[in-house]
Amino acid sequence: MNTPRSTRNSADLLVQVIYERGQATRAELGEHTGLSLNTILRLVSELRGRGLILESRDAPDGNGRGRPSDMLRINPACGYAVGLEFGESRLTLVITDAVGGVLHWTATDAPPFVPSTSTLDHLAALARDFAAAQGIDWHHVRTLSLALHDLVSAEGEWLSWSNLGGEPVPARAHLEAQLAMPVHVEDVSRAFAEAEFRYGAGRGAPDQIALLIGNQGVGSGAFLNGALMKSASGIGGEIGHIVVEPDGGLCQCGNHGCLVNLIVTHAVVARFEDRLAHGLLSAIKSGEDITFARICQAAELGDKAAYTVLQESATYIARALASTLNILGAPLVIIGGQYRQAGSRFLDDLSIQLSQQVIPVLAHQVEVRYAELSEYASAWGGALQALDRAWANDVFSRQAAR
Repeated sequence: MNTPRSTRNSADLLVQVIYERGQATRAELGEHTGLSLNTILRLVSELRGRGLILESRDAPDGNGRGRPSDMLRINPACGYAVGLEFGESRLTLVITDAVGGVLHWTATDAPPFVPSTSTLDHLAALARDFAAAQGIDWHHVRTLSLALHDLVSAEGEWLSWSNLGGEPVPARAHLEAQLAMPVHVEDVSRAFAEAEFRYGAGRGAPDQIALLIGNQGVGSGAFLNGALMKSASGIGGEIGHIVVEPDGGLCQCGNHGCLVNLIVTHAVVARFEDRLAHGLLSAIKSGEDITFARICQAAELGDKAAYTVLQESATYIARALASTLNILGAPLVIIGGQYRQAGSRFLDDLSIQLSQQVIPVLAHQVEVRYAELSEYASAWGGALQALDRAWANDVFSRQAAR
């Protein structure tokens, strides 16, 4: 839980204001904290001495008038965060500086995706090894995040889709005990949405929905008025389990015809192969090595069969998103995952269908974009959230005081 500003000491309050704003002058700190100039001068000197903040002189305005401002910023080198994205087929790790800049990242084969404390111990060891390989002393790592391709409760518990009736694994509590640092555990789609909102295709837009589509799952993260939506339970954004084909196949959630079963990449490949088996003509022949990427490439080159299966995906996604957009009023949609290979025609189809199905006041505002960030976006987004919590709870200040 974030520490209320009214109960924090003055030095920590200054640090938090600088972190939230990105930079601040001494005068601006006075305006935001109510502290006297003499107090601010003393605290700034103390914080600089502890290595938490840096000072630089900004240039005067563009007309060459006015005195340069002495700007205070967080020292990026005062600590690090490690972010992990963990799924069935891959583990991605990032290391960021104290303000969220990515310093190092890697992707590797994942350990078995089994919700257990032994799996968490394995992930903690991999995080330590990765930091050591980059020459980073683990004692300078202030926080860690874990973005899971599974359900995550508000308490940071790992809830498994494969065993919904089983006991949750206390992922956050276990990792915090093992690592002796604050840990943030998040749903992978919300972590992905966080990164895209701050630094990717969603930057500058207060209302948006980020849709992450993989080979096995579909999830989303939504921002309204610049705030990430999250329920009291932590569960949410499971757009993949909206029913879009009532007579469709059985889903692991117990319903029939869920979006996830129709648009994940392996389902698109299976649908395409079925069409070929029934005589549909394509430049791709039955029996060849057929992948989602190859279908996308063929569609871009004008292959009608390939284009048709992608257009069907656009139809299913539009059915699920139209109601979501009407409820949330967030007209910007960001598509992430392997669908970024589907090309501009797919985005156009999806945008047109959404515009036709949402309420008129939203129709002219609908925009669909592909995600912009690298494949480490979810690991990065989780690390950014962990940093926010660490700074809000004075973790960096306490460590610097040791």
